[in-house]
This record gives sequence, structure tokens and C-alpha cells, in this order.
Amino acid sequence: MRIAPEHGVIEVGHVAFSPLLKRTRQATEAHFLLMHYAFEQLGYRRYGWKCDSLNAPSCRAAAWLGF
Repeated sequence: MRIAPEHGVIEVGHVAFSPLLKRTRQATEAHFLLMHYAFEQLGYRRYGWKCDSLNAPSCRAAAWLGF
């Protein structure tokens, strides 16, 4: 959603997984790999998750991932 290299910030939003991938280890692993890439390869200091507070599935996923 928002990328601000000058501030070391990258933000993820509008994540869409198929019903077969949602709430699986593979989905968690996909997010982990994206976070790892953002921190280790791109050098960002902050990785954000943006979701609508009324979107319960997205809020649950964010909580599951530690946001």
C-alpha cells in the first residue's frame, strides 16, 4: 500500500488469498517470506499491515501474524 524508503517503512494491504490458502501454514509462510525479504534484503525497518477495522478476517490474520 505505502512504501517510504526514506523512512524505512513498507506497508502491506489488499491481500487476497484463495479460500484454499486462507488460514493455512502456507499463508503464514508467504507472509513470513515477504517480511523477511522486506527486512533482510530491502533493508526496511518497519513493516506495516493495513486493514479496515470492520474486516474481521483481515484483523484476525493481522493478529495471528503479530500486528
